[in-house]
Amino acid sequence: MVKNVAAKKSATQKNSAPAAVSAVRVLRDIVVDGVQYLCDQVVAFPERVLAGLQENGSVDSHPDAVQHCLDVLEKEIIEHIVEPIMDALDPADDESRA
Repeated sequence: MVKNVAAKKSATQKNSAPAAVSAVRVLRDIVVDGVQYLCDQVVAFPERVLAGLQENGSVDSHPDAVQHCLDVLEKEIIEHIVEPIMDALDPADDESRA
């Protein structure tokens, strides 16, 4: 599931990541949990997902890189949400297995 998070704008700060969310710049087209992200999108990933993406060079967490996408490329922050597996299961599937 993906949720767009509109960045708040103020007189001193345009399109910045919310303090509680660690947003990164996507450096190449990737698919995470079945969701495609394109180069230069700004995505807030959960820490457990983010670590692997940083290791393989798919994202840039430097604040200047993120700010460039927000200010110059006018991107919005996308929140990557990992749904628990149990929530994704259809209860009807459980009955058919019984």
